[in-house]
Amino acid sequence: MEIIKNNLKWTKPLSPYRLNEIDGLALHHMDHPTWGLEEAHAEHLKRGWSGFGYGWLVMKDGWVIEGRGFNFGAHTADHNGHLLSVVFQGDYDGKDKEMPDVQFNAGIELVKWLKYKVPTIKVVDGHRHWRPTACPGIYFPLQEMKSLKLRGEKMAISEAKQKALADLQYLQKTGRINSPDYWHNNIVANTTPNLEYLIVGYAKEVRKNESGNA
Repeated sequence: MEIIKNNLKWTKPLSPYRLNEIDGLALHHMDHPTWGLEEAHAEHLKRGWSGFGYGWLVMKDGWVIEGRGFNFGAHTADHNGHLLSVVFQGDYDGKDKEMPDVQFNAGIELVKWLKYKVPTIKVVDGHRHWRPTACPGIYFPLQEMKSLKLRGEKMAISEAKQKALADLQYLQKTGRINSPDYWHNNIVANTTPNLEYLIVGYAKEVRKNESGNA
């Protein structure tokens, strides 16, 4: 997953979160069918904010753009101090009835990465979990997204990861690998390219050697 840095001009410096105080991740929709980063930034400036209020933006074409990132946000009133935020391009309470697979999968990968980076996150839910609002919209696939399961072609990758995690347990039990939590988190968060295939290949060789020595 690639995260694009923004070139926004903030009206004042952003303040970093104390990540150990973060316990949730709020999911939003843009509440507009076409707005991207620049349009939302302009609107938020009109409200007197420092600029774009969300941590990250997931576009309909699957691009992920950093907004405020790990800096204090303006997205969930009365809860900004303990929540990170991700907003999805689109109006999922009106015009947009179905989220594109590429956007959905990018969102899943981002959520997994954020949970890996901030392990104190215990709750991933829609804006309305914390505030009386319709956001992220009645057509937003909230329950599906909370399952953290990828759609479509991405499922093949997900299955490869499941195989890798099973083989990781085998390698741990046979004393072939140390720091299993480190490897588990790397597989889930995609921090090391093709790691799942390396783990599966290594386990295959270990089984082959053990069988030959039996």
